[in-house]
Amino acid sequence: MKIPIKFTLLLILIGFVFSCTTKTEVTRAFYAWQSHQDVDAIKNQKLFQKFKGERLYIKLFEVSYDQDKGAIPLSKMKMTLNEKYISEAEIVPCIFIENEVLSKLNTLLLSELADNMISLINKYFKEYLFETDAKIHDFNEIQLDCDWSKGNQDKYFQLIHIIKEKSKKNISCTMRLYPYKYRNEMGTPPVDRIMLLCYNLLNPTKNTDKNTILEIEELKKYIDFDTPYPTPVDVALPAYSSGYRFNQQRFSGVFHAVPQKLESITVPAKQHLHHIVKKDTLIQDLFFKKGEKIKIERVSATQLTKAAKLLANHLDQDKMNVAIYHLDHQELNRYNHEILDSLFTLFE
Repeated sequence: MKIPIKFTLLLILIGFVFSCTTKTEVTRAFYAWQSHQDVDAIKNQKLFQKFKGERLYIKLFEVSYDQDKGAIPLSKMKMTLNEKYISEAEIVPCIFIENEVLSKLNTLLLSELADNMISLINKYFKEYLFETDAKIHDFNEIQLDCDWSKGNQDKYFQLIHIIKEKSKKNISCTMRLYPYKYRNEMGTPPVDRIMLLCYNLLNPTKNTDKNTILEIEELKKYIDFDTPYPTPVDVALPAYSSGYRFNQQRFSGVFHAVPQKLESITVPAKQHLHHIVKKDTLIQDLFFKKGEKIKIERVSATQLTKAAKLLANHLDQDKMNVAIYHLDHQELNRYNHEILDSLFTLFE
């Protein structure tokens, strides 16, 4: 039996319309990366609830290498989570691994490191991470954060395999834009998902006249292709600020959560984004000396929106975790609520 041409065209049209209106299922996520004790955890968690956060990536500790002790945990998380604000959230433990660790360990020691990491993560979830009266929380995923290179790629991928096998959990890892684009050269980590870090695109000590947190033109260079990544991709966008100190034109230090009042005690220098301190001033426990040069980097709402639109057009997935880095009330309160909210909806 022949199907009328009009009917066939109608089916094609319906299929086209349906494909155009299919939305991506977006999970709202935040990173909690501050490990120092003076973090106002309650204010941060209230913001998580306010933005209807569904996923919290929380850095539990870092792994460093000690000449005598081997691989050791440092910068342990001191914040506790309040059931009132995160009861419905999925908690993803994150572990930062210094590059040197991989170069120092053989296969046997990598296996030992995996055991120690899993044991400490479990200990956090049972004893430290939640308030004493909180219900028992479990986790389904471990995220590894490491700026791996081509030279230590094999060991890093091996460590991922070992942790996945021993923990019986999903494993994700963070990824910079360079290995994302040049995947044939850098290899593809054996993970369930990757988190694409869309910030810190440039070296701050070498690019002193650019916003190294987020440069839209720089971002475009790494997403100018259509080939999907072999594993599902999540996205992390920056909502933070950095201040870079210069002493006699040489980089001398960095601080984050740049005080809003800082510009009021400085005058603009000739160089883009640079400021000169007018007088000795103490702001929020930060001391600024008269004559000191400071480069101030903030991410504007316009930059964030442009980046989100570019990435949303680049990625075509049914599901995606969209994360804001990071959960800090001092930083997030500088943005209009609607702007931050739109960063999630732009990916739908």
